Amino acid sequence: NNQKGTFAEGNFEPTNTFDASQNIAAVYASEEFQITDRLKSIIGLRFEKFDLYYTGTNNQGDVVLDNEKILDKADLFPSANFIYALSDESNLRLDYGRTTARPSFKEASITQIFDPLSSTTFNGNIDLQPTYVDNLDLRWETFGDKAQMFAISAFYKNFKDPIELSYF
Repeated sequence: NNQKGTFAEGNFEPTNTFDASQNIAAVYASEEFQITDRLKSIIGLRFEKFDLYYTGTNNQGDVVLDNEKILDKADLFPSANFIYALSDESNLRLDYGRTTARPSFKEASITQIFDPLSSTTFNGNIDLQPTYVDNLDLRWETFGDKAQMFAISAFYKNFKDPIELSYF
């Protein structure tokens, strides 16, 4: 009402129109094991069932996909953490975990969405698959007074089918 502020207004474009939904069901279990006086492990396993449904239009406004399941994944994500007490004040840790990065609704689509701030048209890709990441971490940590901690860490990540933005 006061005509103040900044806004962007666009016209309706069929290629900007889509509807999507996702379902995720998951269960996780973990257990801690004291292997020796100085070595303990925490082992975990997560199961996830992931479904992505999509309805979208092409450039002419025709519905091309109507509530179609475009992703249907059942995955296991293990994790293992090993903690070795070098002394009462320091630990050495080795951790492994598998994770995922799933495409967003906009990324896994046939939409063409114009961003007025960057003057870029974003095109989705209906064939995108999730990225799977294997993570390996190594850390030395030492503890001081008053809950202080100093740590040196190194990590390695391996990406399978990374989702990347490309320009043309």
